[in-house]
Amino acid sequence: MASEVYITAEFECDLFDSLAYLTEVLHASGAAERLANEIDAAKELLAEHPFLDAVSERLQMADLGYREHLVLNYVIVYKVKNNVVWFLRLFHQRQSYGRFIIEWR
Repeated sequence: MASEVYITAEFECDLFDSLAYLTEVLHASGAAERLANEIDAAKELLAEHPFLDAVSERLQMADLGYREHLVLNYVIVYKVKNNVVWFLRLFHQRQSYGRFIIEWR
């Protein structure tokens, strides 16, 4: 049975900012479209296989049960709770995103 996938407001903002940066700053609309498509594919994949990715090796994230799923040059931080996959945040791999880790929802 497939899990539901919920998107947090923070994830939506991260995705919007990433897509805006790709299209408006880098003028890479193709890359933005690929990212959007890969995020959609990740939703489907993780709905079917929510435990595909192990709990993060980052101590702060592991303590909260957060997982990291790689999509192109981005990391989806997510958790699985009560048969729901929560997409919490989206970061570029080069970001030092450990400092943003808090307990979301």
